[in-house]
Amino acid sequence: MAIAYKELYLAEPAAGTTTTLYTVPASTETTISVITLVNNDSSTSQTVKLHIGGSTAADQITGEITMAANQTTHFHLGLTLEAANDIRATIGATNQIITVGVFGAEKS
Repeated sequence: MAIAYKELYLAEPAAGTTTTLYTVPASTETTISVITLVNNDSSTSQTVKLHIGGSTAADQITGEITMAANQTTHFHLGLTLEAANDIRATIGATNQIITVGVFGAEKS
């Protein structure tokens, strides 16, 4: 089995909604090692929630995270997902700008 270490997602998901950041490909297992969140606003705090496999409260892997202006947060996880599972982010209000990075390894 081949293992590929890679950037799984790096962008600014749409604010005011839940965005699928990464879906595990068929016949693949993915281990998410690090999730990085960056509040790009220099004066306003912003909020984000992270989910696995859905967007309800039962799917959350974090509560609502409030990030101070210019704050960066790293989560070191070791979270393994099976094929077709996904990780999602819910960014708060529509004017919020948060960069999300998801890094890990795909094993196929």
